[in-house]
Amino acid sequence: MKNHDNSSSNSLYGNITEEDAKTIQSMVKVLDANGIPAEYYHVGGYSEEAVCMEKTDAGWIVYVGERGNRYQLTTHETVDWACICLMDQVAKSDEQYWRMEIEFDLALLQALDTIERNSANAAREGAALMKGIHDCLGSQSQRKHREGKSERKEQSRKIC
Repeated sequence: MKNHDNSSSNSLYGNITEEDAKTIQSMVKVLDANGIPAEYYHVGGYSEEAVCMEKTDAGWIVYVGERGNRYQLTTHETVDWACICLMDQVAKSDEQYWRMEIEFDLALLQALDTIERNSANAAREGAALMKGIHDCLGSQSQRKHREGKSERKEQSRKIC
């Protein structure tokens, strides 16, 4: 990958979801942390003399780009598996590959944990909002009930 500016991930990696872009960013961080030179890989299309990964209609493909051709091409249903395949191809040793895979899995779990925490916070905020609305409507309903009761008492006094 020639450019690691993650601010505009879709322009770097092609037309992909924000979630897929975050997964790729996690992989890039792991590769960088393990000393894999950016010239060894490319995400988002073909690059000469690099392990390439890109999104296609069939899924995610990983291949070695060389002399305008795609060698060792594999297809993956998810970006996660494509990232693991790319890391396997650029790793200098089995030990390094396993370390990178564990770090990548941990990064994905941390991202999932963040999403779940944000969802839980949103659920709590939504519940508090609903309680506030319910309390407000309940107060209005009780007030109308009391007003209606008073009106009925007035009407019954007029009849008597």
